[in-house]
Amino acid sequence: MHKIPFLLLLLMLPLSGFSQSKPKSTTRQELLWFRYYNKLFIGKHWLLHTELDVRRFVFPGRQHQWVLPRIYLDYKFSSGLDLGMGGTYFLQALPQIDSQAVSMIRHEIRPHQEVNYTHSWGSIKASHRVKIEERFFLRTEDHGRDFNFRFRYKFQVQVPLSANDSRFPVSLVLFDEIMFNAGKSIKHNVFDQNRIYAGFQNKLSDHWTYEVGYMNWYQQRASGQEFFDRHIIRFTLTHSLKVGKG
Repeated sequence: MHKIPFLLLLLMLPLSGFSQSKPKSTTRQELLWFRYYNKLFIGKHWLLHTELDVRRFVFPGRQHQWVLPRIYLDYKFSSGLDLGMGGTYFLQALPQIDSQAVSMIRHEIRPHQEVNYTHSWGSIKASHRVKIEERFFLRTEDHGRDFNFRFRYKFQVQVPLSANDSRFPVSLVLFDEIMFNAGKSIKHNVFDQNRIYAGFQNKLSDHWTYEVGYMNWYQQRASGQEFFDRHIIRFTLTHSLKVGKG
């Protein structure tokens, strides 16, 4: 047997196993996300992040989620490493099936801790983020309180597409983020979701940046046999401010 076909066969074995255990049901959805992101630089080392998100189904048009808000504080070291902690107030419109009317809003409080590391490959900026979330929310079936951990890893690259002296520089942003659940309430969905994103970022001034991109969000539901395949157009407006000396 030739080496190349043999290697291809080895690579295909995991895929064939996955196809035999494919989920019973996958629901496709289309969404629009609108995001305001404020970055407040405090002196040389501190950075306060504030995010507001509105997430809506497209067909038919109804609310899906709100982030109201996400606030966290980072301490930046000189080595490209920073540590952060904060929390999110999160609202989920239920059910998550877009063809059905909203029957309830689930509230969630979500503290988190994270570690970020940023480095460069020439003009390409790369970053890694590890985040741990503690999720407190109500169960939908009996309105009791529930809790679980979620672990997230995100790898992102930013590639400049315009000249260094461009007045309004444009860059390509790519990332992949995978998330896992843990806790007593997690039975069948240890894997939570994976998000793949590609977008274009345009710096309008020292204070304002605009970004638009496409995200594929693939999520396993609590049953373990049902999945969401979500296709999202995300708009982000970033507002950067600075106080103190840095």
